[in-house]
Amino acid sequence: MTESLTALLSGLCKTDEDREILAALEAVVEDFQPEGEIATFENGMEFEFNSPEGDVPRHPDVPASFHAISKVFGAVWWDGGGPEVGWALDDDGEPEADGWLFDEMRAEEPDEFAKIEAAGKVTASFMGGQNGLFFDPTRKLANGEPAMAFISHEGGGWEPVESVNDLDYGQILLRMISDAMIETDYIPEIYF
Repeated sequence: MTESLTALLSGLCKTDEDREILAALEAVVEDFQPEGEIATFENGMEFEFNSPEGDVPRHPDVPASFHAISKVFGAVWWDGGGPEVGWALDDDGEPEADGWLFDEMRAEEPDEFAKIEAAGKVTASFMGGQNGLFFDPTRKLANGEPAMAFISHEGGGWEPVESVNDLDYGQILLRMISDAMIETDYIPEIYF
């Protein structure tokens, strides 16, 4: 059983910077209930999670480091100002994120989005609240996996999320949690 936030999130850490981010989160956790699967912070922000439930198959459209989060969580989510933000995989190993914004933007900007689709399959990644987060087939992270892109529900176009280019998806999720829970700004290109 996970007894602390640090024990829960340590599987997302690869570097000293990751461990510093985790220590900053742990320093302001007000209540951590592993049996209730919720973490609450001093500022009132909270996230809920499910423990891993066994092996989830890796879908071919999902980067290895994104799938590896399934060893840490069955799912993790928080309020995104309406729809939830977070990470989850379905029983087939596909992200439980919604790609509707890509479809909407394709209709509004067909030439730009045809270029993106020509580079490879576009798959929604993290749950983005009212916004969309995607694996970007036009760019790669430093580890060779597809990079990340953001689409705002407010009519924004396809925005490369370059601040995470040197990270893997577990490290990206750790920074998303920090940005949401304690208002850091590790990934300034995205908002919820």
